Amino acid sequence: MKILIVSLTLMLVAGCGDPAAREPAGLPPLEQFEPDYSNLRGLNYIASYAPSDVAMWRLYDSERIDRELGYIKSVGANNVRVWLAWVVYDVEKEGFVAKFKDFLGLARRHGLSVMPILWDSCFGDARASYEDLDDWVANPGYERVQNPAFRAQGDEYVRALIEAAYGDPTVAMWDIMNEPAGEGIQDWLEHYAKLVKSLDPDRPITIGWAHAKGNEATAAWVDVLSYHPYGIFDRNREVWTESMREISARHGNKPIIANEVGGPGFFQAYEDVIAFFAPRNIGFSLFEASIGSTRFKHLQGFFFPDGSVRDREGVEAFMAHARSQGAVADRVLRVKTADEQGYVPSSTAKTRAEEVVEILLRWEEQDLSEDRLHYYTELLRWTYISLAWGGGLEGRVEEAVESGKELDEATQAGDVETVRAILTEQALLARDLLKANGFI
Repeated sequence: MKILIVSLTLMLVAGCGDPAAREPAGLPPLEQFEPDYSNLRGLNYIASYAPSDVAMWRLYDSERIDRELGYIKSVGANNVRVWLAWVVYDVEKEGFVAKFKDFLGLARRHGLSVMPILWDSCFGDARASYEDLDDWVANPGYERVQNPAFRAQGDEYVRALIEAAYGDPTVAMWDIMNEPAGEGIQDWLEHYAKLVKSLDPDRPITIGWAHAKGNEATAAWVDVLSYHPYGIFDRNREVWTESMREISARHGNKPIIANEVGGPGFFQAYEDVIAFFAPRNIGFSLFEASIGSTRFKHLQGFFFPDGSVRDREGVEAFMAHARSQGAVADRVLRVKTADEQGYVPSSTAKTRAEEVVEILLRWEEQDLSEDRLHYYTELLRWTYISLAWGGGLEGRVEEAVESGKELDEATQAGDVETVRAILTEQALLARDLLKANGFI
């Protein structure tokens, strides 16, 4: 602790506490955020070469990242939200910190601010490892979160990162944890929210809750409230946004951002998300910039590694929104039509939500040929998830889960007739529930 205090004192004496003192000449200006962050236009970022958060930092490729941050800036984004990895820090120490500082420097040269995510509950592996290069893992993993003896190691990691970024205006805010979950998580969040604020008191902090209601438990410790309002329908966003506004009102009207949202592969079109948030003055960060190597590559993403795009409508909507807020967004889009297993492209010129509604309202007219069954399976799976998130599945959750299991079994068995029958049963029930609960 004494060493850190001395280091911070030296930085302040040298002028590092003044953001202007760390600004090299000739860099593009960072866009200043409104007090309510309504002009946050972000993209979540995992480098295209990395199947996992661990792989991004262990196999750090500065040249590739530099190129991809250029893609992000060219469509008018002003922020990237990026996952960090304690297991890489634990092995590499200053090497990891140097990579983090290099990343901040690359973002800054492109005029992008950064929202670093210190911890992450997603895919809650008991003990994430330096060898976890093939798929996403939690940071640091449930066992460590629940182990009081780990706290000293976690504190060291957080202190090292904050010292590295102290006074650097590139860091717009710290995201304490992505989608917190699991036993002991409230104590963990309180500890790190307070630690970060004690070390970097002038920088905003947030917690990237998956569900809006999670903010109630942590709103007192953060400066900005965050949620991830996934779901196909406007009602999904309406229900959670209203909940966010109520929580904000109870906690001094703190700003609200949607710092992870959007997934065309599960029928939440980027253009629909933007059309919802823009008139409501809510800043957002879409998931995600890269169509790369993660488990999400068939569902979400703006750019292939070569800079071409898959989802013209979504990227164009983002660029139009950026221009409406005074940003330069001049990228000429090259569209790559990829025959990708698992990706569910739009089959009509309608928005994704309209497409889903029309299919369900006219289910009896749908073509249930074998090559279309995967499409309808995904459509209905995400419809039921959206119903659940929007409060439209009350009393029917167990029924929906059981039907999903039966569908999976029939699909694996190659029993096409049973698959068709279950899909029809699901579609007719979903149609009734959407009507009854005001989704359509």
